[in-house]
Amino acid sequence: MGNRLFASLIASILLCWLSVAAAAKPTVSLRCYQAADPVKCFVDLARTKLGRVTNADDRADVIGDILYTLSFSASRDAALKDEALELSTSGSIRPVKQMDLLYALDIYASATEESADQTYSSALRHFSALEKQLSGGALAELYMSACMVITWDDPFRDRWIGFARSVCTPEKLHAINPDSVGQQAIILAMLPIAMTLQENPDGFMGSAENALSWLDKVEKIAAKSRKKDEKLFASYMGILMHTLNALCLDVFDASEAADREIDVSLKVLRNTEKQVGISSRSTYLRRQVVDTLFNAGRTEDARKLLQQMLVRVDGDPAGKVISLSEQVAIQLQAARISHEERLDWMQTCTPDGSAAI
Repeated sequence: MGNRLFASLIASILLCWLSVAAAAKPTVSLRCYQAADPVKCFVDLARTKLGRVTNADDRADVIGDILYTLSFSASRDAALKDEALELSTSGSIRPVKQMDLLYALDIYASATEESADQTYSSALRHFSALEKQLSGGALAELYMSACMVITWDDPFRDRWIGFARSVCTPEKLHAINPDSVGQQAIILAMLPIAMTLQENPDGFMGSAENALSWLDKVEKIAAKSRKKDEKLFASYMGILMHTLNALCLDVFDASEAADREIDVSLKVLRNTEKQVGISSRSTYLRRQVVDTLFNAGRTEDARKLLQQMLVRVDGDPAGKVISLSEQVAIQLQAARISHEERLDWMQTCTPDGSAAI
């Protein structure tokens, strides 16, 4: 009986994957799901686009994302590491991008080298120097990047969570003097994260309610506006706030409330894509929703949203609708989720360390 149930489970998993693949043409990216090593397949596809990403900030994003993804399998790329080191001290990229590269370099070193103390210390020193130099929007970006450590994958999040708790604090966020509505919005979105990092559920609820009250006003203004940028700003902030709230609620073991926040994010995303389609103006938002769905265990919904993006990526080789840097981010997201699903499958099918066949 046990063997028949096990075989039935495997058959169901295979049928699920086949039905998803059959629903869309087997494009280059979708074929990675059938590869012996889907993660390597997705990463290789992403690497082929790197040479055509010339904007310095975009290139920093791509290189950091590739290094982060390579860390899942402890894969090495010396040339990419060297370029990341060079860019991390370059004045050609924004300070927050410098820090993002240093985070990625440390994560990469922690996965591929015996000791990563030097990369960790280097990142801390650079953050401390920037924190003293920056103000206004640049400082808000720096803190936002640190707050977002809470969204990283294990064990990388565990490595940096102490740092995040020390710098993503309500006191530091309140001390920023924002230069614009956008910067004010970033601070509002980060305050619930700061409260969560401090393990303060009451503080989280109060800051989340304050942020959503602000968001409600912005959404009402955007609904009456004819400007797409104003509507997209409201959508961006809505998805950011609701997905982060979902993550925080999950930390506080409020899974039902977290699911409701995810559903709101999905609704905002669908309304946004009615206006701009699946394009560079929406894929960043869609990727946030994909990660939130997957982390909440709603893998079918996450996979559907992700594979729709992959199909669009393969149909847009010149990057006219979805920029090349966004295309890379989507393929690398697919790589990471494939890795996590493979781990979940192995843990389910080989309990207590038993051998997989």
